[in-house]
Amino acid sequence: MLTYEINIPQDLSDTLDLALRISGDDKNEVFKRLINEYATEVLRKITQQTIPEDRQSALPVLEEQKFHSKAFKRLPGWARKPHQTNHQIVKAFFSCVNNGVASRSVMRNVFSRNNPERASYFFENNLNSMATDMGNSHGKCFDVIGDTVRFTDEISPLAEQYKDLFLGGSIIK
Repeated sequence: MLTYEINIPQDLSDTLDLALRISGDDKNEVFKRLINEYATEVLRKITQQTIPEDRQSALPVLEEQKFHSKAFKRLPGWARKPHQTNHQIVKAFFSCVNNGVASRSVMRNVFSRNNPERASYFFENNLNSMATDMGNSHGKCFDVIGDTVRFTDEISPLAEQYKDLFLGGSIIK
């Protein structure tokens, strides 16, 4: 077995420790799941780039590869419920996105400014849950790597359809 050493911000470490205490999950098992999800997603993207579309449907679909189904179902509801944390996170993304990419730390600041009654761990917990489709997550909407946040390629068109609702306007179809 290999050992890896990683550096993470203190607030993310605190959020992880809180989540582990609440869930009772083993830290090593959580990291194994996250690494597996990351590797599966990268390999899926590479496969889509290198195998012609007409042959991709013949590939076996692993359970881990059934991405985004929760997000497709939930994102329209979040758009219509501005009091929900997930709505506020998507709103923060749209408020600071530039060329399809937003800064996690800037999003956290926007979220905190708009939601002073909610601690930043609400932001971190929900954003992390919106970056996976595993377990009891909220549904994979975002790809999050370090401070970089972007909608997944699959969710981006749906999110754009509801953008006006997230920003306080009405929906354009």
